[in-house]
Amino acid sequence: MIRQKNVRYLWFLTVCSAAVVGCAAGGYTPAHETSCNDGVDNDGDHFTDCADSDCRGFAGCSNMQPETVCNDGNDNDGDGLIDCLDPDCTGSAACLTTEICNNGIDDDDNGAIDCTDPKCNNSPYCAGHENCTNGLDDDNDGQTDCADSDCSSAPSCQANHEICNNGIDDDGDNFVDCDDADCFSDPACAPTQEICNNGIDDDNDGATDCNDPDCVTSQYCKEICNNGIDDDSDGHTDCADSDCASDSACNTQGLSCMAINNCYGCCASGDNSCYDACDSAGSPTGSNEMTAYLSCAQTNCSTECQTSQDACSQCTGQYCQSQADACDWDPSGTQGCNALNTCLGTCPAMAAQGSGSSSTCPSDSGLTCIDNCFYHSSSQAVSLLFAVLDCLDQNCQTECYGTGSQTDCQNCQSAYCSNEASACDNN
Repeated sequence: MIRQKNVRYLWFLTVCSAAVVGCAAGGYTPAHETSCNDGVDNDGDHFTDCADSDCRGFAGCSNMQPETVCNDGNDNDGDGLIDCLDPDCTGSAACLTTEICNNGIDDDDNGAIDCTDPKCNNSPYCAGHENCTNGLDDDNDGQTDCADSDCSSAPSCQANHEICNNGIDDDGDNFVDCDDADCFSDPACAPTQEICNNGIDDDNDGATDCNDPDCVTSQYCKEICNNGIDDDSDGHTDCADSDCASDSACNTQGLSCMAINNCYGCCASGDNSCYDACDSAGSPTGSNEMTAYLSCAQTNCSTECQTSQDACSQCTGQYCQSQADACDWDPSGTQGCNALNTCLGTCPAMAAQGSGSSSTCPSDSGLTCIDNCFYHSSSQAVSLLFAVLDCLDQNCQTECYGTGSQTDCQNCQSAYCSNEASACDNN
């Protein structure tokens, strides 16, 4: 049997240019920096590896510091967000407009001056002063909230203004308390934290439980991959859920033929023990497809494949095309194209070409994650995804794989590949 990398590594670069991992463009770019040490701007936000705030906390980026000075006009942590625009500055005094409670001025421009402003409720200057929205007689004068003369200038006590905690439609607009736009900034209506397993939109942002971004790290929103339960209630159970793509419990079927081929690419040139380990990791279908291809190459292209990659590719293209076409990702599931693309976006980058060994290449986390995404997808999903990628290859090489920007690629995709992208999104 031929033991030439020219044969075994036939499609690795093609798969990469097809954007399976780290090479995606346009609408098929991961939402976050998926690897913090690969030299690639994975999420297309123009920040690479440790320069991307997604990588804060990664061991190799331990020198990253948050935005600590929030009023100097500088992007201190290099994440592209300056001063109060950086989430690191949330709560910073420099980014809060504070009411001074004894100067007769509406410092924070909310219509309430000094002790009539809820921000001054705990100020020593306002001790014994009526808090106009808490339902209590704070100054013990027998008058509560708006009935107290202290509250005559409070915004919450003006005519046609909604009082936000009394259960009454005070301004007659058919919206009561926190449902009224007048109350959106009232402390009584401050959003609460989303509880991720109670079926309620606790923070009133329109997203409930695991559909709320607040719950992305919640234990209730992660699929446990071997308990037979749809833990995150997304309609996919255990290994059929993209959350489980890289879980060891879901990589028991063995490598597909295409994954075996990419495993070869991970091996150092001429490392036959590594090639053999890739073969041993193959599924029955994947191994049979690869054996058929290699047998054809051995029979028809032995000399060419020991000469050069180009000569080998030309010869196998002439004599072994049907065997090459049969060597694919072996999709065997029901996952649609949109879910497949999302799944692929969660996978880490595959090991670099020629960087691995028999002990690392067959179990490479990027390779097994990608293979698992395809395994749980339908044949139609794979066809639709590659229709998008083929369209990009044919029409947007420069924009998506050359010198173009992310915007250039997106515009090119919209101009030439919108039908293919829509078909994938809707699958």
